[in-house]
Amino acid sequence: MRVLYIHQHYSTPSGTTGTRSYELAKSLCEAGHSVTMVCGTHDQSRTPAKEPTRHSFSELFEVKKYSIPYSNKFGMIGRSVSFLVFAARASLFSLFYDYDVIFCTSTPLTAAIPGIISKLFRKKVFIFEVRDLWPRLPVEMGAISNEVLISALYKLEGAAYRCADSMIGVAPGITQHLREQTESQKPVALIPNACDIEFFGDAKFDYQLSDEMSRFSRFVIYAGSHGRANGLMALLEAAEVLQDQKVTEVCVVLCGDGETKSDLQNYRDQRQLNNVVMLDPIPKTHLAGFYKKYSPVGCQILSDISGFYDGTSPNKFFDYLAAGLPVLVNYPGWISELVKEYDCGLVSEPGNAEQLASHIAKLSLDSDELIRLSNNAKRLARSRFDRSVLNQSFVDFFESTDSLEN
Repeated sequence: MRVLYIHQHYSTPSGTTGTRSYELAKSLCEAGHSVTMVCGTHDQSRTPAKEPTRHSFSELFEVKKYSIPYSNKFGMIGRSVSFLVFAARASLFSLFYDYDVIFCTSTPLTAAIPGIISKLFRKKVFIFEVRDLWPRLPVEMGAISNEVLISALYKLEGAAYRCADSMIGVAPGITQHLREQTESQKPVALIPNACDIEFFGDAKFDYQLSDEMSRFSRFVIYAGSHGRANGLMALLEAAEVLQDQKVTEVCVVLCGDGETKSDLQNYRDQRQLNNVVMLDPIPKTHLAGFYKKYSPVGCQILSDISGFYDGTSPNKFFDYLAAGLPVLVNYPGWISELVKEYDCGLVSEPGNAEQLASHIAKLSLDSDELIRLSNNAKRLARSRFDRSVLNQSFVDFFESTDSLEN
């Protein structure tokens, strides 16, 4: 099959954001299909600036990259313009390009527009992957309050579900929502994000600590977006508790970027939190080296929004598992249940800084416990989220007769 793959935020391991689309596109090519990736210009993707371009990380498929900027630092207006312009460019491309199947992945929800247009005007097979429940999540977060816009987004969501021949959800809550909102006979698959076990196990990069980190012996790390959804103030509040309790061995590392980073930096500086280090985004290759050499604890932190509980599949969590990091989670849901079931970390109550601080100290300072939980994290990665197994599930679903019927 000739597959047109639409992902505005596409990246490879050379970037500092998720690589799911890179891996899935690769798996389709390895199964004998041809893929053309259409993407925008994400400031953390580290993809070449030419338009279009064949990406140096993969000779298997072509990447058509449009110079449509996007950053986690953008406000709502900037994001909306980026989303709409990309949807328009990708839709125009989909009307004239030669392909059999169009595969669109959100977020944003506007990524579904090329698929809807391809289905309606060219009768192409449309497979839709949902990574976040829009507009539910931004509405719950208060990021969108305009009633007209909310109504329009819900109509777009409904149109995407109706037009799609099959759908993929990356979390249990998403697939449940898709099944509830669509015809019972429409194929829906749960294919969560995956663990790159070999990538992290064979990490070669020798990460060197900065001067401000070198005085610490233990680390907990959050590596990801610094946005409103991520609720990273919880980590700073826990770090403040640790500092007040004279826990001097542990460094809280926040690695990444986003619209709330300056607020977090101001809070750290005002409270003189000497146990908090804030780093710019680090490529996945370099993070793997840091994880392997310093064996930190991984922090899976989110704002206390009910839609997050079973409706997200965070890349960082699966990277932590692949690297064998014990995980701290600060919200309920399917991720916290996995951590409890496999005994590979600890779960804190939302908003409980003292408990989160206690968990950080417990995991960071107990070497025997770290080793035990690390082994359990690797066991969870291998048994439930091995990249090769989930990629094959994706290819099988993609190729299944039911999912490709018009």
